[in-house]
Amino acid sequence: PQATVIQAGKTFQVNVKISNPRGVPWDKIRLDIHFDPSFLKVVDQDDGNWITLGTNIHDAPYHDRFPFEWTRTNMVRNDEGQILFECGVFKSPLRVGGTLATIHFQALRPIPETQIAFRMPVEVTERLGTVLTRKRLDVLGDTEDAGDGVRGSIVSIVPRSPQESGEKQAKGKF
Repeated sequence: PQATVIQAGKTFQVNVKISNPRGVPWDKIRLDIHFDPSFLKVVDQDDGNWITLGTNIHDAPYHDRFPFEWTRTNMVRNDEGQILFECGVFKSPLRVGGTLATIHFQALRPIPETQIAFRMPVEVTERLGTVLTRKRLDVLGDTEDAGDGVRGSIVSIVPRSPQESGEKQAKGKF
């Protein structure tokens, strides 16, 4: 997974992307993303979203590329460290890829590594877990391996510099 270094207190963005170079048809996507709420918090960004209740990930800039006909969920549970997002189409399947949504995180406190990870279901018919399906069949990567084709991210949170945190630098010779 890609690693990002960020200072505590700062915000950063993570794009959720679908790679579909062969144009495989799909009709539903469900994201179940987990993070450690001791170190990360999702900052609400919902201007123009289909769902704006509560804390959300930002999907509005990508509506033209992903013209979903229904949206069931766009919800962040910061206290649990979980992001749930689900939408799809009824009629013609989509055959596109690209950025689906942007997650705006705030780094809360320093830690060498914390993960942002997709929870994968054992079966695509489970109610939770990340899936990309066509007629309820898995089309995500290797269809025999539920986790194939999915990558999370690793974040390293470093302390803020003394200048940014308002601390005075020590004077004198060392």
